[in-house]
Amino acid sequence: MFVDVLRATTTLVAVGGAGCKGIVVDKKPSRGNYAFVPPFFKDQEWVFGGELNGSPIQGTDAHGNLLDGVISNSPLSVNQTTFGGKYLRFFSTNGAAAFQALSKAKFSSIFALSLANIEATANALIDAKPERIWIVGGGFYGGATIEDSVAAGFLIRALLNRGFASREDLDDEAETMRIHALHFQARDKIRSTELASRLRNGQVAKLLTGIGQGKDVNACISGAGMLGTWRSMAKIALACRDHKKKLLVPEVWA
Repeated sequence: MFVDVLRATTTLVAVGGAGCKGIVVDKKPSRGNYAFVPPFFKDQEWVFGGELNGSPIQGTDAHGNLLDGVISNSPLSVNQTTFGGKYLRFFSTNGAAAFQALSKAKFSSIFALSLANIEATANALIDAKPERIWIVGGGFYGGATIEDSVAAGFLIRALLNRGFASREDLDDEAETMRIHALHFQARDKIRSTELASRLRNGQVAKLLTGIGQGKDVNACISGAGMLGTWRSMAKIALACRDHKKKLLVPEVWA
């Protein structure tokens, strides 16, 4: 399980909710251009995008032509026309690092978590019957972030409510995440306004505001400005079960 609420996993789940057939998440290359070429399924239609330090990227196709990505890292830019029935190769920084770490560990399944799809992800995890669940936060250049801890905490609560484990089974980090979620809990819902207010003083929110993407904070927390997509996101678990292709595929959980 990996979570990078601002903004990688929120954007990826939004893409899955928009009808994308599958997503390959790659880390940014250490040098050279981004490769806007299909890694497999070359007979299928692919689109490309991603972000570097919060900004959109450009890449080169198989012929060396320079292309703009169809998406940066904003869930507000996701629509069905761009992604429906297609595959996406997505380059990220913190979110991709978390995903790659889990992939190398060869877990049986890897899920992408946002604040929109907590219940669907919990259902998919319970159905998979894992012995143990590991949660990795994208954070911010090696540091923890409130939004990732809160999302993970709400997932932990959902799993506890379904009887997957008891509080005595949680390690200290998982218990800390659960406590984070309790602070922003209003009955069974997230206090999205309070969370957004807290995050506006955080490093990631300040970076997003500085590059003109401040609206993404509310979008990633409550779906503001993208409620139709948010409702679709709530129904899917975004899962990787193929470690060779490292392909995240949306699975519907009503």
